[in-house]
Amino acid sequence: MIYTTIIHPVRIELDITPYEYMLADIIFRSQGNPAYSVNGWCTINFNVIANFIGVSKRTIMNAAKNLKKLDILKMEGNKKRVTKKWHEAFTKVQKLHPKSADIALSNTNPSPTDSASFSPQKVQKLHLKGANVAHINRRNRIKSNNTSSPKVEEASKEEEHFLEYSNFDVTNQAQDEKKKVAPKKKRQFAESHWGVSLDSFMEKFSTIAPQADFPYYHNRIKTWSAEKQVSLTDEGWISVVQRFIKSDQSKGQLIKSQPSTEQVATEGMPSHNTKIF
Repeated sequence: MIYTTIIHPVRIELDITPYEYMLADIIFRSQGNPAYSVNGWCTINFNVIANFIGVSKRTIMNAAKNLKKLDILKMEGNKKRVTKKWHEAFTKVQKLHPKSADIALSNTNPSPTDSASFSPQKVQKLHLKGANVAHINRRNRIKSNNTSSPKVEEASKEEEHFLEYSNFDVTNQAQDEKKKVAPKKKRQFAESHWGVSLDSFMEKFSTIAPQADFPYYHNRIKTWSAEKQVSLTDEGWISVVQRFIKSDQSKGQLIKSQPSTEQVATEGMPSHNTKIF
């Protein structure tokens, strides 16, 4: 099983949440699969199901508790199966929507060979960008725990088998995700985006204090970064530049840009409306 199709009329008929529906659907499909059942009872533990869906074990336990209360789920120790109430809801809704193939398929136990129709190649064509994100996170979280507890190892092996049966190449997917997300590089200000280009620096920070002498602050921060050996990401340098300028501004010590010689000469000349005596 690689996905759950939520038939909302059935969910509403049963008065359950989407998570409760997904849990019941996984148990229903697993109880008919010899790889995950014994005598028609699903044997997958709740921790594996929680990791597979991408939620906490507490969420799944609460969902199971409510399903049992509603007589949708029956449990005996670690074994669990849906009751006839689950099937009756599909039958009732299907009568209202006789042409819906989704309803009929969702209430049919998969055969052990069903996974063959969903090869990894076919799944990737259907889900080029979104496949297996939750499973990658679950796998990484298990590895990061770095524990040798027998129970954890057993649960991890069971989850590995569950994911393998679902035709997900988790390891390769995780490596691909790591390649896509490149870490942000820390550099001294002179090598940063704002330090390399004065024009970019002025364009970015001109709204903070339009009268500031930006070449001065550009050189000042560049020197400070080199002397103090400070390296930050481009986003980190934005905060530093803002603090430098705003600090001087609040103290009344803002270094302002000097007008050009032409501007000074123009400002010193009388206007056409000025009367000269």
